[in-house]
Amino acid sequence: MIQRFFILIFITSCISAVAFQQDLSYFTAKSDGKSAVVVEWKSSAENGIIQYDIERAGGQDQDFKLVASISPKGSNASYQYIDADAFMRSTAASEEQKAVAGTTYRYRLKIFLKGTEPTYSNTINVSHSVSSVRRTWGMIKEMFR
Repeated sequence: MIQRFFILIFITSCISAVAFQQDLSYFTAKSDGKSAVVVEWKSSAENGIIQYDIERAGGQDQDFKLVASISPKGSNASYQYIDADAFMRSTAASEEQKAVAGTTYRYRLKIFLKGTEPTYSNTINVSHSVSSVRRTWGMIKEMFR
């Protein structure tokens, strides 16, 4: 009797795991060379997924913080999120936004599944790199301010 109960529990948990299958074909994040990070991923299966949270850590804060929540579109869907706040900081005197070069951030997806604990994707490191043309143009503009 007890043995049958454990077998039933095992079969139920296996069926649940298959029902809530999620699989990412890829997950990437990269600096756009200006002032934002482009986060992209593609799902191959989204059975039971109710939400994706994009999380970022880095700079002065090493704890992951929520950047955005995205609703699933369905299996084989591609996603793109532009994180325009990643490399920006405000200067107290002028409140201007300036890109922070050399800062490294970490991104991950927190995947919420129906009826289970959330799972996490792999973590991607992104370092801000401004193109030399953009950097030169910025220096020229600064001379005339």
